[in-house]
Amino acid sequence: MKTTGKTFKPEDLADALKTIASMASKIKKAQAHHVKGTPQYTLCKNRLKALRIAIALIKKQHHRP
Repeated sequence: MKTTGKTFKPEDLADALKTIASMASKIKKAQAHHVKGTPQYTLCKNRLKALRIAIALIKKQHHRP
């Protein structure tokens, strides 16, 4: 994976983390309204997976020395 070498301010990472966590929460609630196996359910599932990865990467970057 190619890195951009870009660094972000800790407060920017914290803001992004808060926003992404909020999005994940809303998608999880929306997913509960869809039947498992439907395209809508799968879309929510895939979005949640992507957001969880983003959260993990932001936390990793945020806690670097």
